[in-house]
Amino acid sequence: MNVKKEPRYWVVASGDSNHDYSDIFLDFGIMAIGPGHLGNFKKNKKKYEKDLKKNRKRNHLSSITLISDDKRMQKDIDFVVLRAGTKKIIAIGKIKSHYKWSEVLEDVYGWRLQHYREVDWKKVDSKLGRNLLFGYSHNLCNLSKKKFKYISNKFGFDHISKKKCKLPKDMPEKFEPKKVNRYLKKELFNKFLKRVKFFNKYESKEQEITTFLVVPLLEGLGWEYKDITLNEHIGKKGGYPDVALRKKEKPFCVIETKYHGQGLAKDVKEQALSYVKRFRIKSKYKERFPFFLLTDGQHYYLYKSNKPDLPYAYINIDKKLYEYHPLFRKTKGAFGFLRKMKK
Repeated sequence: MNVKKEPRYWVVASGDSNHDYSDIFLDFGIMAIGPGHLGNFKKNKKKYEKDLKKNRKRNHLSSITLISDDKRMQKDIDFVVLRAGTKKIIAIGKIKSHYKWSEVLEDVYGWRLQHYREVDWKKVDSKLGRNLLFGYSHNLCNLSKKKFKYISNKFGFDHISKKKCKLPKDMPEKFEPKKVNRYLKKELFNKFLKRVKFFNKYESKEQEITTFLVVPLLEGLGWEYKDITLNEHIGKKGGYPDVALRKKEKPFCVIETKYHGQGLAKDVKEQALSYVKRFRIKSKYKERFPFFLLTDGQHYYLYKSNKPDLPYAYINIDKKLYEYHPLFRKTKGAFGFLRKMKK
């Protein structure tokens, strides 16, 4: 006799209080948790337990344990609410796959979110979704049936249409570091790689990332001290971009730096874009920076200022020099980035 299983209800975070990755969840039809650098959780459970407990990330461990538990989280039965920050609801969805791990999600704007499940999402009215959740601090946790019913009734939630998961299945071609020598000298690249690993071990400051990683990389690509301006003031309320690059005295690129692990989501992109717009207002000749760059010292996302929806080019300085971005297939990889940033 088949017993009908009762659905369970969950809340998943689209990032943290300062960084929102909900567009990735909705565009690709997934819910994702990190970090996933040690591989499939079911095959490497002891490694994750040792690593995350050592680094005092027990909340991450509980969320990863939960998303990988196919008995507790039921395919085609359970529902999930997508939240941004601690109170705002972005979407409601139905879980449609068992636990999966994908290398494609190794760098989602600086975050490693390889643990995932496929979800059919229904986006809700952002104005109605405010202040409906309180006390949900973990990346993934239970939601009561009563609370879910209240949320679903508020949004007129009755049906979710099935959609195909758009997550790429294969990884791009990986280039050997020695092929980068035409843009960066071997000695400089290896020295830079050691610095990246050093600063990734502790909570570095933005100023350290700028001084010891970003500026040396620019100098290695041929930029001189006269081309680089640090913390330039851009008009009233315009702010201070971390780095401004000029080519032949004309604006070229604004660089916004964050510390490793902080993430490079759309809020950071909006910050850099505001500098670009403010500078154009200030500039005597109405010039603008054609590019802006987001980085945490290891991950570099280069955007065209007039096409900011997707990165133009990208590089991850950890020997993973891809032909294009694993997730954003139209984004140029290591060579495209280095060619554009080479002076």
